[in-house]
Amino acid sequence: MATATPQSLNLVLGHSTRMAKNEINRHKDARIVCIVSPSPRAARRMDDDGMITTFRAVGETLTKMERLEIHFYSTGSIWLPMNALSLLLSNARKLEFVLLNGMRLKGSMEELVMLSNCFKYHPTLDRMSLFNINSLNPTLVPLHPILDGISANPVIRDVALRYASWATPGLEHVAAENSKIRVLRMSGKQTVHDARGDAFPKMFHALKTNVNLQELTIHQSVGPSGAGTIVANMLKKNKHLRSMTMELGQFTEAIPIAKALARENGSLKKLDLKFHNTDPHKARPQIWTDIYGNTQRTANNGAGPLRRVMWDSDESESDEEEEVKLDRLKKTTEAFEKALETNTTVEDIKFITPGGERRESYNILLYCKLNQGGWRQHLIMRDDTRASQIVDFLVSQNNQAEATGDEPISDLDVIWTMLRSKPSLINLMVTDFTPQQKVRRDKEEAIFLKKNHPSKKNKKRASVTKRAPAETKKRAAEPMATRRSLRRRCR
Repeated sequence: MATATPQSLNLVLGHSTRMAKNEINRHKDARIVCIVSPSPRAARRMDDDGMITTFRAVGETLTKMERLEIHFYSTGSIWLPMNALSLLLSNARKLEFVLLNGMRLKGSMEELVMLSNCFKYHPTLDRMSLFNINSLNPTLVPLHPILDGISANPVIRDVALRYASWATPGLEHVAAENSKIRVLRMSGKQTVHDARGDAFPKMFHALKTNVNLQELTIHQSVGPSGAGTIVANMLKKNKHLRSMTMELGQFTEAIPIAKALARENGSLKKLDLKFHNTDPHKARPQIWTDIYGNTQRTANNGAGPLRRVMWDSDESESDEEEEVKLDRLKKTTEAFEKALETNTTVEDIKFITPGGERRESYNILLYCKLNQGGWRQHLIMRDDTRASQIVDFLVSQNNQAEATGDEPISDLDVIWTMLRSKPSLINLMVTDFTPQQKVRRDKEEAIFLKKNHPSKKNKKRASVTKRAPAETKKRAAEPMATRRSLRRRCR
């Protein structure tokens, strides 16, 4: 089955080869092609020869194809022959983007090398996305040759990967020293907190020597202990990196990164760090809240439809633990303060920090301190910070400053910028800090109430009654006796 749009084609492999060719011929001008595997319970399903024939027809017939997506939703029972994908890539000479999602490839080692060369020497392929690609069959060889081919192609500059864990074999190939990739976006499902020595993921060792990356983004996978030092070494050698997003386990992991920014790196403009504040030597269960409001304990960092994480367990932390974490946060932020004194290239720094009201208060104070000096950096609190906490903290800081004779926090632009990502806080900040905008808000509320006044709703209902059909009104005016006589006559 295919869509009626001439610029796109959705093709299901459950149909026969003849029907697939007919649909392909009807959409010769398609620029976007999406190939979907059938259900494992489907009555009709292509065999290997049918897939090879269909993929060859897609590459030879659709000469204007620029974007290709292949989705295999039943990876346990349907396999894609590597010959089929090789034939498609070798014939599609204008292809710019390829997305492979949830498939299993099968074939011999010769076919694997051929597929790797198709990625390596493709003249126009610019972006690649590999999501949940399993090992090869029948020898269960990892995807090393394919990743090598992707990283060796100088045209491919943007690669996105979805992997199982940091220890997934082959990840180091896309971040090796000789890799030509410029933008690397990765997301995982598991974490390795205490990996050291030989068990340390090869992926981070590869990042240490990479000098070509311009943008690095890592989501849903906390870096192992010592990842901050590895990233700092990369910043010392890589003079092209402009943006980096990472997740770290401890506040102190970011101190080597701050030192590298202060001394040796002059290219990074945007830094986004998320701290999970996990202790590798003390595994504590976390409480997750799902989309239905139910809570559950888990030891991993989450997968599935989870709304948010409550970083602290239901047992409240002791004062000593809170003091240790606050001390780590202070050391980290002091290191970045020193880095900002010498590094004028960085334009945007974001910290997402978990836990405790005292740490949130310190975050707010640090934010105001950095931005009052004219910096464009800003610091972000966790999402469940309440408006009252921020307002009470700022008011208490101003009162304390007046009592001690220090300068109060009065830069309204700074406060407004800090709260721009929290719409629910805007009204509170307007009420407490900007009387002129409070008047404007009152006028807007008056206009809203005037438009939605209950009397206007009654008028709308009356107008609906007036627009009733004439026959209905005539019948309503008839006496009950007349209606009864009419019923008798009809009988």
